[in-house]
Amino acid sequence: FKDNPQLKEELLQGIKLGHMAPYYKEVCEDLGWPFDQKLFDEMAKENQSRLAKFEDDDSETPVWQ
Repeated sequence: FKDNPQLKEELLQGIKLGHMAPYYKEVCEDLGWPFDQKLFDEMAKENQSRLAKFEDDDSETPVWQ
């Protein structure tokens, strides 16, 4: 991934699509990629928003129904 721009772009697109903020940080550290704090913050904010929806849902109703 480190030296292949196409693979890097594919990985980044998957990370962005899934809002994988912690994974993004880990990948940047492991592969020596520049870390985009704004992107990380946006993904983390989306994760918090999604988590809040689960916490606000009726706990008696399973998520999968």
